[in-house]
Amino acid sequence: MIRVRYSGPIRGAHMLSGQLSDAGLQAEFPPPFERRGAGQDVVHVTIEVATQAKDGLIGYAAIEAVKRIVGAFKERHPGVEADVESDEDE
Repeated sequence: MIRVRYSGPIRGAHMLSGQLSDAGLQAEFPPPFERRGAGQDVVHVTIEVATQAKDGLIGYAAIEAVKRIVGAFKERHPGVEADVESDEDE
């Protein structure tokens, strides 16, 4: 399992998840609790990325694809934090 720890606007979490899905990865995260008023600008979510052999991206290739997508996303959105972790790292 690959995880992306994301901190930033909720819209960005949906955008990043969509970009991962567009690349053939199954990206999901539980919707965060959203509040009205102060403090609603930043959410902290963990996007779980499952890779499937039928999609052609498994193991190291999937991790590298996620890192590339997350890196490009962070360049376009400098105010967000996103870090990639995987079970392969352990």
